[in-house]
Amino acid sequence: YQSSGERTLYLRFMAEQPGRVGLADRVYLGSERGVINRIVLLQTDRLILGFIFVFTALACLAVFLRLYYRRRRAFLAVLAFFIMSLTFGLFVMFSSDLATMFFVCPAVADNLTLMSVVVFPVGLFLFIDQTIGPGFAMVIRRSWQVFLFLAVAALAFLALGVTVSYHMIILIRSALFFLAASAAFAEMIRAIRRGRRGARITSIGLLIFAFYSASDMLMKLNLFPQRQLHYHWGFFILLILMGWLLYNKFEENQEKLRVYSRELEEKSASLQELNRTLEERVQERTEELQERNRELKEANLS
Repeated sequence: YQSSGERTLYLRFMAEQPGRVGLADRVYLGSERGVINRIVLLQTDRLILGFIFVFTALACLAVFLRLYYRRRRAFLAVLAFFIMSLTFGLFVMFSSDLATMFFVCPAVADNLTLMSVVVFPVGLFLFIDQTIGPGFAMVIRRSWQVFLFLAVAALAFLALGVTVSYHMIILIRSALFFLAASAAFAEMIRAIRRGRRGARITSIGLLIFAFYSASDMLMKLNLFPQRQLHYHWGFFILLILMGWLLYNKFEENQEKLRVYSRELEEKSASLQELNRTLEERVQERTEELQERNRELKEANLS
């Protein structure tokens, strides 16, 4: 901006890839208000969707706690949905320029985005485990367990102040995620062939999310025309589809519960009828025995 004949230039340095130095995007010059207005215009949708994801996660947490205290069986799927929505929401919010300019310092934002990236696969593969199944040789279940171990290790390193390589963690996470995602897609193909409910919806949502993520990655590698990132919209579609699947699971469980309740009421009514009939028969048998006793006494007296 212009002040006393001087100009101030704002620069933000980011080390996203080792060994790569230079400008990763176009340079826009202008007044401070103009630059901020441009950032707000380009990234407001990310921030809004981030808040939506976090709010959805908090709503899922409330449902999870309610189900947990009622000892329901399907609460792990809700927990997985909560982890997915919360971590991706935090990642979308704190990886934007708006967050680092107005809300938190870049170091805090980097730590939050790092933990979100590492923890997100835990919720994703746990959700697939609970809705589709643990997979062949328990590969999907082992996937979210491995990511859980990696997340705990990364959190311990950050808490203890141990210097860790950000790129090493991301590299390990990306390699494991690729292997786990390949196994998950193979398992979902098997589930679709077997007619497993929910497999087709989950596959469509993951493919849409993968398409958006892959196109954004190609753009970052300058293999795609430069544009704004849209991976958060891909996750928004994925979240809607998985939320609909989770709702159907609840409806299915509620219908099963209603069927079991009707069966229990019918069996209870049958048991009551059987008890009443048994009591009548016992009463009749008792009266018959008493009558025979009386006849025997009269015969003995005569």
